[in-house]
Amino acid sequence: MQVHFESISIVATMEFLKTNSMKKLYLFFLKLYLMGAASEVSSLFRKSQPEQYVSPNEFGLQCMYEINEGNLYPNGNQRIAGFRISEIDTIDKLYELIHPSDLELVTQFAISSIKFMNQKGVLILKHQSKIVYRARGKGGKLYYLQRHGIANGQSNGLLVSNFSFINDVTWMRPTPGSWQLIGPNTEGFDFQFPEIRRFEKILSVRELEILRLVARGFYSRDIARMLKISKYTVDTHRRNMVRKLDVANSPELITLARDMDLI
Repeated sequence: MQVHFESISIVATMEFLKTNSMKKLYLFFLKLYLMGAASEVSSLFRKSQPEQYVSPNEFGLQCMYEINEGNLYPNGNQRIAGFRISEIDTIDKLYELIHPSDLELVTQFAISSIKFMNQKGVLILKHQSKIVYRARGKGGKLYYLQRHGIANGQSNGLLVSNFSFINDVTWMRPTPGSWQLIGPNTEGFDFQFPEIRRFEKILSVRELEILRLVARGFYSRDIARMLKISKYTVDTHRRNMVRKLDVANSPELITLARDMDLI
């Protein structure tokens, strides 16, 4: 099944169903999204013999799994979120572990980064990606994981395979969505996942302008003088931003905006 994320807002539908306590329909759409996500990620791997390939075993390090020609091959008896990796033998099962709130982020990052590398020409071992996300583990336990993927097979510059290490970083409680794309010609990769785009549409140009000044430490009276508007107008914009982004106060607003690269 191929689901085109640009044309079908399954995530928005899931949020509506979840908010309105329609659990069965929510689970149905979650499953549909998982199938589409796994299918689209898999489709980006070229289905051919690689012109260049390096086995992960050559490093003397045990990776968690390898995706080759769109199929997932677990490696060894390591654990991911409390499960043996041997239990996670398909991309679908791998994506089922991802916390629903981070699923769209991880999916879009995978799609965007692979497409970008394919456009630039994949360089094995040099092109790497990292992303932090939350996972629902065995017994419902919440995990924070960092996936470190390394391209290890290419054909005509297109990705055929990569292998991944999964690091449990729960103890750090890092910000979900932190990412890196590493390697030659990756400076132009500007990934903004849909959550950011939604926030940019929610906030007005004036609100973003005020938000940036608040983040720099200016008080409302200073911002009012700089923008030649009243302090009451500045405070109204600040209250509106707190309400629109569903945060408790200005410090949370600034933290969220920084996490989303809005400022």
